[in-house]
Amino acid sequence: RLRSHIDSAGVPAAAFAIGIEIGTRTTHVVVCDLSGAILAVRELAWFPVDPLMTANRVHELVVRTLDDAGVAVGCVVGIGVTAAPALAGEHAVEPTFAAWHGVDPAVEVSSRLGIPATFERAAIAGAVAEQRVGVGVGAENTMYVRLSSGCGVGFIVQGKPHRGASGLAGEV
Repeated sequence: RLRSHIDSAGVPAAAFAIGIEIGTRTTHVVVCDLSGAILAVRELAWFPVDPLMTANRVHELVVRTLDDAGVAVGCVVGIGVTAAPALAGEHAVEPTFAAWHGVDPAVEVSSRLGIPATFERAAIAGAVAEQRVGVGVGAENTMYVRLSSGCGVGFIVQGKPHRGASGLAGEV
């Protein structure tokens, strides 16, 4: 059964959001309600060398995850896309993502699903999450260190994400 925009539980089920992480070995998709409660998660072992093929696989994974959650595409208000390696302008720090030059993952995902999407580096996304709902709540300046297949640092400076002049501030 598909969930509607409004249900008896109230505001959290009024709309839904999707989070996508394109990692160097695995892609994750999560569907949550407005309270942040996770309704469904899927992952796919994936080596994202080809950006358009990856976007197609992400689309398939999103459709399946929405089905798992019982959420219709029309009830989704937005998608956040992140990648573990930096993808900023003309730079791709991780060799796996070298073919992504000039490709915006958010545009690729949005065009396939018809839902607004935005892209952010994983370390910056983590810093924003900590500032809004984690240990950084109320802090104007925050530093978030992400240790995974690589290392990145996300900075919140004067309450806003700091990316630096090249968009790669904090990439190690």
